[in-house]
Amino acid sequence: MKGLILAGGKSTRLYPLTLNIPKPMVPILNRPFLEHMIEWLRSHDIRDIVLTTGYLPHAIREHFKSGAGHGVKLEYVVEEEPLGTGGAIKNAEPLLGDAFFVFNGDILTGLDLREMARHHRRSGASVSISLTWVEDPTAYGVIETDACGRIVRFREKPAPDEVATHYINAGTYIFEPQALAEMPAGTRFSIERDFYPQALARAMHMHGYRDSSYWLDIGTAEKYLQAHRDMLTGKLECRETGRQVECGAWVGAETEISPEARITPPVLMGAGCVIAARARVGPHAVLGDGVRVGEGAAVADSVLWSHAAVGAEATVERSVVGSDVIIPAGARLVGEARAGQEQAAARAT
Repeated sequence: MKGLILAGGKSTRLYPLTLNIPKPMVPILNRPFLEHMIEWLRSHDIRDIVLTTGYLPHAIREHFKSGAGHGVKLEYVVEEEPLGTGGAIKNAEPLLGDAFFVFNGDILTGLDLREMARHHRRSGASVSISLTWVEDPTAYGVIETDACGRIVRFREKPAPDEVATHYINAGTYIFEPQALAEMPAGTRFSIERDFYPQALARAMHMHGYRDSSYWLDIGTAEKYLQAHRDMLTGKLECRETGRQVECGAWVGAETEISPEARITPPVLMGAGCVIAARARVGPHAVLGDGVRVGEGAAVADSVLWSHAAVGAEATVERSVVGSDVIIPAGARLVGEARAGQEQAAARAT
């Protein structure tokens, strides 16, 4: 099957971090999230991939080009105006052909795509939707199925007293061509809120595939940090970069760590970082290329993008710091996402 990745949204939930970078290019363990997703698809022998883009599409195309460098073939569809998840899928129809996968571009998961495809074929459904169990489904689209897995009801963000199941839409779909043919062309609509309920009302056969593998929507700063904690601690298999200097600590080339600094795993540092004397880095810290941590500063449970700088005696905890942002000496940053006007000449200071 081909894979279609919905990568055109602005991701306002991650503002201000995504003001100048499209959501799929946000770094996860110092590599664009979309790289991790493409590797996951390739591991399941999905090598023909269509990307729907809209917000800052050139950044994605310039990085991935034809996809050959990543072992896949990439094709691009650019939305001149936002079309919603449903409109984006329909807009890519000329490139899709037979049954195909659809992926939301902000879901980190270990879903077994081969097994989902087998269930889809056995079910005979026109659409299959991956389902995952969550403790609190009130912030998600809840999907009810019968004993055979056939979808019988959709409910978007139910109130607590309306929750009939804890299984939610997990953002991976399989579409047959006949389902795509029933979608309206040239209009903006949501696949979740518009098409699926309408298709169910028309008695379209839709199948829910329950899966218990790792799943996380990384669309908020809090969940973005959680993704890093989970990957650093092995809850989701990933490929670390750099040299492992001790168990749980990876360091990139030409990174300088003072003998008086304290590194507490799990930690990942990119290339060319500088960690000053008495600085404390970790646990659960990820530093991009060229990050500088000043004397006596502390960074924990945080992600610092490339060429960010933390001044002497400053503290960064449970925070995301964008590229080139400078955290002043003595400052305390806790539970924040910092980007935008602070982006200056960190690499020149």
